[in-house]
Amino acid sequence: MATALSIAKSDDASGRLLRLTRGLATALGVTGIAAAIGYISLVAAQQFLGIPQLPSTATELIFGAADFAMNTFLIVGTQIASHPFMTGLFAVVLALPGFRRTLRSGIGTVQRWSRTWNMARLSMATLSAGIGIFVVFWFDLPETQLRDLLLIGAQQSTAVDTALGRRTNVILKALADSRSGPPSVQMGSIAEYSFSDSNSGVAYLRREYTENLLLVLVGWILLLESGLRQPIGFSRKLLNIIAVSFLAVATIFLPYVHGKIVRSTTFRQVSIHLKSGDKWKSGYLLSGVDHGITVLTFTAGVSQVVVLPQDSFDQIIISEPRDALGERLQLSNPIPPPTSKSLTMEE
Repeated sequence: MATALSIAKSDDASGRLLRLTRGLATALGVTGIAAAIGYISLVAAQQFLGIPQLPSTATELIFGAADFAMNTFLIVGTQIASHPFMTGLFAVVLALPGFRRTLRSGIGTVQRWSRTWNMARLSMATLSAGIGIFVVFWFDLPETQLRDLLLIGAQQSTAVDTALGRRTNVILKALADSRSGPPSVQMGSIAEYSFSDSNSGVAYLRREYTENLLLVLVGWILLLESGLRQPIGFSRKLLNIIAVSFLAVATIFLPYVHGKIVRSTTFRQVSIHLKSGDKWKSGYLLSGVDHGITVLTFTAGVSQVVVLPQDSFDQIIISEPRDALGERLQLSNPIPPPTSKSLTMEE
């Protein structure tokens, strides 16, 4: 009796230890994913703006992931609520799992319908691969071309006579339009503007971001519902490889796209009194560490990132934040309009 009781206690202690280990592993996994999301978004934003790769703590990366989640909720939620197409696409996301179960229960027991069921699974896998390819080339690849906007402004180096160049310029024009208002109404992020979508650039970028996210969700659901774990035949296995590869890239690019077109571009304004020459330098504060500060300045339409050692100044005045990208884009030359009607931004 005593032996059985001690065995039961030992099993109970082992169970608690196993649950604790699983809980800890889950927490570490969630923290790691959040840090990765924050890092990808931060790197994309710094590449997009052209500022140096500034050091980031684990706390900043977690806050970056929280910013990604909150902005995504605000943008996608308002788009689904206000646009019929987005509402329909979201309904498809919710209905797909139930549709597969209904279809399978209706035809799975009838032998003569088995071929139809296999064709339906193959169609879902094919559509999933097509969605993954479309998202990568239509949404993600053009985003990689948006670089150094705080340094070069709206001047686009991509050749406009290519499909990629035209598509990139459409997004770039929407970015410039989203910052076309006076500085008093520029908030630095399309997630922070009025939900009325009155600004055409803001409306376009929100729609782009929502379509990107929902299409990735639809692609994964289609792939999982098509029977990912039970592929039949070489063609089906090849489709699975293509779909998983492109959808994985599209998923990783979600925080990357957020860092490019959603993440805030506001920085605190700063005035620094330099010891050398007894003069003041004004700009935007990018970072401040013990050994000095990094400042972005606009002088005669030229952008410069200046690193000032701690012993080079004796006074610093920090004021309210402003949208640095909005100011830089308004100093730039007009963006050439797209030359393809199929890529023209909807008004």
